Amino acid sequence: MKNPKFTLLTLAGLLLVLLIGGCIPIEAVDTEITLQTQERWQMGLDITVAPDSGMTVAQLENEMLSQFNTQNLQSQGIQVNSSAEEDKDGRIIIQLTFEGQGLDLLNQTLSGGSTILREDRQAGRDVIVFEMAPVMQFGSMNFQLTLKGARVISSNGVEQGGNQVTWINPTQSMQAVLAKPTLFDTLPVILLLVGGALALVGLVGLLTTLGSRRVGN
Repeated sequence: MKNPKFTLLTLAGLLLVLLIGGCIPIEAVDTEITLQTQERWQMGLDITVAPDSGMTVAQLENEMLSQFNTQNLQSQGIQVNSSAEEDKDGRIIIQLTFEGQGLDLLNQTLSGGSTILREDRQAGRDVIVFEMAPVMQFGSMNFQLTLKGARVISSNGVEQGGNQVTWINPTQSMQAVLAKPTLFDTLPVILLLVGGALALVGLVGLLTTLGSRRVGN
C-alpha cells in the first residue's frame, strides 16, 4: 500500500498545497531533471517566493522540506539537499536537489506513482518516453521544466544542444522521446576533465622546469 502522505509529495501536489492554502506566495518554479546511466537521475527544484511571504529564509526552507517529508524520501532511497537565499529584491529562492536511481522512484517523486517516464523500444533502439500534464498554475506564477542528459529524439518543447528540452508555462501535455543514456553520453565530460587535468600537470611541470633553469643560471 502506498504511503498516502508520500503520494501528495509530488511537484504538482506541493504547489497545490502551498498555493491553495495561501501560506506561501510562489512566483516561479524551475525544475530540472537530469537523466544518467543505469537509471540514475537528479532533480533540481528552484522555488522563488515573493518578498511579502512574511517568513524568514530559514522558515521557508524548513517549510519546503516539511512538505516534501525528507525523512520519507530518504527512506525511499532518495538523497535530498537544500539551500535558500534572499536576493537583492527581497525574494527568497529555495533550492532543493533530489538524487535517486530507478524510473519508478522518479515517477513517484514527480507524480505519486503515475507513469511520467518509461522505458520503451522504438525503431530498434532503447528509449525513454516522457509525458507529463501541465502543472496547475495560479496568478502570475511561472513554471519551467527542463529534461537533460539524454539525446532528444522528438519533443514538443524547446530543444537545445541535442540533449536538452525545456517547457515554459506549458498549457498542454509535455512530451518527449529520448535515447536511453549510455556511458558515451558522459564521455565528452570525462575527456574534458582528463584533458584539463593533463593540461594542469603540464603547466606545473613547465613552471617547475623554468624555475630550475633560473636557479641554475
